[in-house]
Amino acid sequence: MNHQNVIWDFRFYGEPVPKARPRVVRKPWGVMTYEPKTSREFSNAMKQAMAKEWSGLLLEERPIHLGIFIWKSRPKTLPKSVEYPIRRPDLDNYIKMVMDCMIGTVIKDDSMVVSIEAEKGFLDKPHIHVLLSYIKTET
Repeated sequence: MNHQNVIWDFRFYGEPVPKARPRVVRKPWGVMTYEPKTSREFSNAMKQAMAKEWSGLLLEERPIHLGIFIWKSRPKTLPKSVEYPIRRPDLDNYIKMVMDCMIGTVIKDDSMVVSIEAEKGFLDKPHIHVLLSYIKTET
């Protein structure tokens, strides 16, 4: 798969938070679902940052390649020889967080993303790095 030059390079600094599963609570009038506070607050902050940095127009409906790089801070007890975080949270939950934040801000729908490159690792300055590019299509 061949993709064009990067059309958006976005970095959101702070300790990355994965998308949490909705919580279900029984109430006298029925069942209620909600997103946990840490996930909801991180999502709102990242959406605001994306909206502030993005031009305001949603990307045209073309196939998109998405690069997501999750850089977490290294726990003090972890040896320097360990290069990648292989424990929870899972990489796919970080991908869900980024894609959910982009919907309605940068892209119309997450179905436009047809290719993903993702990685999580350790860095002194924890952040999420997002790269978007259109995929070349033969016409």
